[in-house]
Amino acid sequence: MLSVIIPTHNEAKRIRPTLESLTRFLRARKTAFELVIVDDGSDSTSEIVRKFGEENSWLKLNLMHFPKRLGKGGGVKKGLEAARGEALLVYDADAATPPSEISKALEALKENDVVIGSRCAPGAVVQGVSPHRGLSSRVFNLLVRLLFGLRFSDTQCGFKAFRKKAGKALAGEITHSGYEFDVELLYRAKKKGFSIKEIPIRWKHVPGGPLEAGFFGVFKTALKMVLGLLKLRFELR
Repeated sequence: MLSVIIPTHNEAKRIRPTLESLTRFLRARKTAFELVIVDDGSDSTSEIVRKFGEENSWLKLNLMHFPKRLGKGGGVKKGLEAARGEALLVYDADAATPPSEISKALEALKENDVVIGSRCAPGAVVQGVSPHRGLSSRVFNLLVRLLFGLRFSDTQCGFKAFRKKAGKALAGEITHSGYEFDVELLYRAKKKGFSIKEIPIRWKHVPGGPLEAGFFGVFKTALKMVLGLLKLRFELR
């Protein structure tokens, strides 16, 4: 069985189309699956997910709502801990990566413990990324290489898959919940000797998310990411 883990924070405007496209694709693929939704927002996301589950009684749905902010890392950690599948997939609430890319990830997972989607690897197709967001991503990836020795082209993509053993082991060691969470996860995976495969994916920016937009919004987010990296590097010394 495949467990699809979706961390959500105020995704009321975008979550239902994602659930619809995911379930439609996985049913057509004849894949046994469950959805694990980890919500820590204050809008109606949980109500929308709950209603979707009621309308589709056949669906294996695990909805967890937390009144306090978990952060992306905290949401992924809770999801990995709760997942029951042999393959675990972390998926963005806005479906920036189309469900069709799941087949590619599961194929790569046959020979690897961890599979990460990349928007920067040769063959990736990316739409809608602003120049300043693209620049901040390149600078961030350079820092990751310098500070942690992780030679991946894109650590931050929200599309990641794990074999059950790897996902559960990493969930037990995650300590960060901010933007640096992905780096910690991959760093610990590498230290544990798990095989990691990076695959090019299709990705499209979907407007309406909780992240701040515009130049100053991107700059503020980038600053938080850099500070998070430095804190993580200090703790892992």
